[in-house]
Amino acid sequence: MKLRFFGPALAIVMILSSATACRAQGVAKELTEDERHRLFQAAIVTNDGGLRTKALAALKLETPTAVTAFQHKHVIWGLRHEAAADASGPAGAEKVMRELLGEEVVGPAMTEDQRHELYMVIGAIADEATVHRAMKRLNLTYADGMPTKEMDGFLKAHDDWSDKNRKFIRDHLNPETAKAWLDKSGLLKAAEIKLVWPEDQHRMFEAAVVTGDDALLKEVLDKIGIREGETFPGVAMFGSEHLAWTQSSGDWIKAKAGDPDAAREWLKKSAGIPAK
Repeated sequence: MKLRFFGPALAIVMILSSATACRAQGVAKELTEDERHRLFQAAIVTNDGGLRTKALAALKLETPTAVTAFQHKHVIWGLRHEAAADASGPAGAEKVMRELLGEEVVGPAMTEDQRHELYMVIGAIADEATVHRAMKRLNLTYADGMPTKEMDGFLKAHDDWSDKNRKFIRDHLNPETAKAWLDKSGLLKAAEIKLVWPEDQHRMFEAAVVTGDDALLKEVLDKIGIREGETFPGVAMFGSEHLAWTQSSGDWIKAKAGDPDAAREWLKKSAGIPAK
């Protein structure tokens, strides 16, 4: 079985950033400056909104102003430290978070068997939303649904795993038994996610993107506090958070920003954009 999933892509500029912090949930060791930057970079790159929330809490960056100020410093740090590349993909980001925050905060890593079992059962369940969540959890796709560099290697390994685990596959080909396994495993249990930017700002940004109107998008970015003309240090974390927001806000997007005209109407009535 070769299951592949590519969700709708949303193009968002992503850059590097910086801050001060100590370990979450009472872990005593204070992070060094480099560790703070590595953790922040992992928070930008991660697919997991729950892990992003934990990382920002550990860094004490829980407001747009704090995140943006930190990102300005992080841009400079990123230019000087190639080590930022250790969080260049979702799998690397999770590894960095587990190293810096500890397993008691991040949670245990999945075993290889669990990874292949999860991949197999989502094929049997065949629910698009479940598939998308699982592929992100497996670090096989980015938040926008595009494949990560781990995808090809995992698919080859999955062929070998399938040959050795035919009984598990037979027992979970039925959607009901597959879903029962998934529920019992807890591997896709929803994590607590705290938005840094208010939901209305995510709605404004999404609507502006849907209109395809550069002038409206500029006005929305100004209102959010992201200045045009710079290297968008404010966009990196906002973009990461926004991609996660879109995955849980499909009903709103469909109802209010399903096409350019609807998005433009919502911006005018609910956000007062354009201002004139």
